[in-house]
Amino acid sequence: MKMVYSSPVPFLQNLVIYPTNVGHLLPKAQLESFVQGIPSISHLRITSGMLPYIPSLDTLKTLHLSAADGQAIDVPLLSEITASSPHLETLAIYDNAISGPWLPETVVDFPKLRSLRIYGSFMSVSDLLRVVEAPLLEDLVIAPFAVNDLYEYREHIAHSPPKFTTLKSITLSPVSISGFAQLEEAAECFPTVELVMIPNIHADSFCDVFTVTKKDMMVWPCLKALALRNVDCTILETLLDVVASREAAGRPLETLYLDRRSIQRVDAMLPIVRRSLNVVEFDVWSTLHDGDLLQDAAHFVGNDFDFLSSQ
Repeated sequence: MKMVYSSPVPFLQNLVIYPTNVGHLLPKAQLESFVQGIPSISHLRITSGMLPYIPSLDTLKTLHLSAADGQAIDVPLLSEITASSPHLETLAIYDNAISGPWLPETVVDFPKLRSLRIYGSFMSVSDLLRVVEAPLLEDLVIAPFAVNDLYEYREHIAHSPPKFTTLKSITLSPVSISGFAQLEEAAECFPTVELVMIPNIHADSFCDVFTVTKKDMMVWPCLKALALRNVDCTILETLLDVVASREAAGRPLETLYLDRRSIQRVDAMLPIVRRSLNVVEFDVWSTLHDGDLLQDAAHFVGNDFDFLSSQ
């Protein structure tokens, strides 16, 4: 570590610092000297316990923040991070890397944030969404997506001006079959979404939410595309009901993204599906975790019921 810290790397852009014991790190002064030697850093993966030792990074665009050694940063420190990293575009939070108290008047400004990703056992989803101000936010990930994750946030926005009006994409991984019912809650909270990504799928529950019965009850009225994984012919038949329902309501889907395994499974049905949808082979979930050697992506997919991936 000392050799690394003493070696300037002016062209380094991606950095992972994942110590198991913050107490064994070098003094903050030496860390500051190290960071000054990486003036081009744009992508940082770090633990919450390590973050207080890192000085300002005004070139940072992507921050992945993981919980380690039972340590978390508090909301005031989160505000300091945003102030010292004004160009931050992507923030990914793993497990309980951030803790309260989440005071009612708290506001954390992310002026250029475009993607907010919440992974693992983070217990304060509603609190985080309430305090974050991100006028350019386009993409939101909550994985896994638990039953009560958005309850308090929905109550908050019922009495506040609309938030995240630029949001176009949402990724949700329901923890259980009952969790699929909460997709309706997510649609109420984020009505501008055009792309919904679900890395785990339960056909009947999915159909119950997305099949339109009345025009004024349509979930995600702006929805144009779905991105699904682990799809078989049974699920695809259910999806055709959803497609027909939305088309009849004047809100047709345009594109279906499927991972390669699903494409192979449903190959015989694709000519029928392509009469109504543009089918594209693209695994959005894998793309989200591309190059992440520290996190097991399967950990963020709700698995309280059987998925095709486990069969």
